[in-house]
Amino acid sequence: MFVGTEDSGGGLRSRMIAQKRCISRDVLHRHAGCAAMRKPGWETVCRKSSHCRKQRCSLLLFFACAAWYADALSVSTSGLNAAEQVCVADAMLAATGFQWRVTDTNPTGRRAALLHDLAEEQDHQQLIDEVAALLDAASVESPLLLSLAPAALDGEDPASVAAAVEEAYLLHVAEYGLCDPVETHHISWTAECAAPVSNVLLDAAHDGASGRWDVSRVVALDGVVDEALRRRLLSLLGDGDDWEPARGPDRRVWHDRAFSDTTQHGASHSGASWGLSGERIRALCQTANEGGAPPEAIVELQSRLCELLRHFNAVNVTVCRMPNAVFGEEVPPIAANAPVFADGDCYGWHIDADPLLVPPSPWTDAFGRYPNRSPAKPRFVSALVYLSPEWRPEWGAPTRFLDLPTSKVLEIAPTPGRLVLLDQDVSHAVTAPTAEAGGRPRYSLVLKLVLHATENAGQPSGGSEAQEQLVVRI
Repeated sequence: MFVGTEDSGGGLRSRMIAQKRCISRDVLHRHAGCAAMRKPGWETVCRKSSHCRKQRCSLLLFFACAAWYADALSVSTSGLNAAEQVCVADAMLAATGFQWRVTDTNPTGRRAALLHDLAEEQDHQQLIDEVAALLDAASVESPLLLSLAPAALDGEDPASVAAAVEEAYLLHVAEYGLCDPVETHHISWTAECAAPVSNVLLDAAHDGASGRWDVSRVVALDGVVDEALRRRLLSLLGDGDDWEPARGPDRRVWHDRAFSDTTQHGASHSGASWGLSGERIRALCQTANEGGAPPEAIVELQSRLCELLRHFNAVNVTVCRMPNAVFGEEVPPIAANAPVFADGDCYGWHIDADPLLVPPSPWTDAFGRYPNRSPAKPRFVSALVYLSPEWRPEWGAPTRFLDLPTSKVLEIAPTPGRLVLLDQDVSHAVTAPTAEAGGRPRYSLVLKLVLHATENAGQPSGGSEAQEQLVVRI
């Protein structure tokens, strides 16, 4: 599923804050109004809440007092050029009505801005939301992390600022779950059981700036999902032992035309097929971190994927689900589909995601926008598993992958239990089964993953010179 950037505004950033902090409707309304700075009428939205007016008046009164006792309020920045420092100063002035002194002590460090002179009782997040939205509107390059400066921070000391920035970055990553590893358990399965079927490079392009060639990859393997695991995964797509998959999706948990293979700005731009209910999707996506009980079969699949990727790579790889902070809860990290012959040829080319095109959010604050497969950056990868109990060649329904430079198409047959790993920015398309399949659906499950190449397992990508050359391989 691909979501463009234009519909993002500041809303996604505010929704992430609301979800992580579990704040009330009143406060959520205030955050949404204040963050949507570049949307027409945002001031009217803000003024609708008396709570917002009181909080803003209190905040401005505090800034007035602070400015009275100091020549200027201050911001310590890291990794920003002179023009960007001016943008930060302008955004702080617009958000507070007062001048802020901006000092960059570490021009080559992690990109961040630490706000000094804020009292603990003030609504800091409201201010950070406003400033972030203003910087988004000014097209200031991401990543750029906004945070509070520790009370005792010496803003003139480069080492102290660098340490404070790193601490703020790690706290931000943890708060929004940007590098939460998938849940796993001990397994007896080993990567030697995997049998490669296809290993294809697509979309080759030369990056003139770095001097390196960039290629997307599609890898198909048998033996990762054996028959026992395939049955367990398929059972998650039904609601009882009486469900017969060959007769069609279980209508107790599937809805016709509920799945679209690409969504942009809220409208379907391609084929729609049977889709799982929201309740069943939420059940598949449960994690222990959120107080849920993840399905055992999903944990087994994730465990095998982690083992497989460790086998592929000479560096530590942290395998994560696509966090909600990238696109919001509207785009879950697990999806399933069941195209049937009646769908016809309505399916079009789409991508799952591209880190170069994600909307402004807590994700871009930490990692920015970048081409997939960039060294020292998280890599967006999807894991597709075909789950039908039986599939004959004459029934068709391959997944198609498009090589954009040559317009050539790779087709991978939906053999039961086959796993396909693909870069999420690869153009691909669902294909409906042929008439010979009758009404038999082609079931599949997709896990949308983010892979972090790290010097130390469990740490987010990026941050050190040594990590600049780390690249996850699939």
